[in-house]
Amino acid sequence: MSLRLLATGLLLTVAPGAVGAQLVRGTVREAGSGAPLAGVVVSIHRPADGNPTTSLAATLTNTSGEFSITPGDTGYFILIAKRIGVRQFQSPPFALVPGQAHHLDVTLDPVRYELPVVTVSEATPCRARGADRGRIAALWEEARTAITASELSLRDRLFRATITRYQRQLEARQLITR
Repeated sequence: MSLRLLATGLLLTVAPGAVGAQLVRGTVREAGSGAPLAGVVVSIHRPADGNPTTSLAATLTNTSGEFSITPGDTGYFILIAKRIGVRQFQSPPFALVPGQAHHLDVTLDPVRYELPVVTVSEATPCRARGADRGRIAALWEEARTAITASELSLRDRLFRATITRYQRQLEARQLITR
């Protein structure tokens, strides 16, 4: 029995990260109504000079707006939550130690994008107006969010689908109308 306790103590000393995974969990809600938001992309990153690094892990919130994400390491992290139609949330840096669970609730503000009116005229060279660049970048970020949500849905098998395939053969003579 004392040998088993000694082995457990040695394991805790040598590999503290193997004992329990670090976890970040919380709920994402809409500002104003307080309603939980499903399908929000929640990702965890390492902070790097004000700009987050590549995502270490990502998930989608469930129908209750809840998320649970494991960075797979200890240290300082930031959490980013984004969804089409709301302003992106970025948390301040927080530390995770081995086996720690960190709770972080997120509130997202709705945002409205209006595209400018498109006018077709004679051929003119394409040029972007400086005032439009920010809106264009924001719309591309919305597209990136939609693609990321689709990838996470496929990866985590968050939906069920049934595909039905129909096949029909027709004779060429029967296609002629008289």
